[in-house]
Amino acid sequence: MTYAGADEGTPWIDLSPTFVGTDARQYVASSCGASLNNGAMHVPTLKKGGQASYQVCKDVPVGEIEGGKIFIQKSLSMNSEARAHWGLK
Repeated sequence: MTYAGADEGTPWIDLSPTFVGTDARQYVASSCGASLNNGAMHVPTLKKGGQASYQVCKDVPVGEIEGGKIFIQKSLSMNSEARAHWGLK
């Protein structure tokens, strides 16, 4: 990710990644029990133009992954129009 805001941002606080399976259920990172080597909490606060990459874990049934979507939106936002998504094939 690249931070494009005016001030600074903390990815694990500011962004909310969600996976929507083909079963129309939403899976969030808090449901994952795995330990990640490069988890979001290890990413420092970023200034404008700062870049980072990190892992996000979701416990999703195998049959629900292909055809699902990954959504990223601002944490605690109720505006579903202001989120980005990627489809999985």
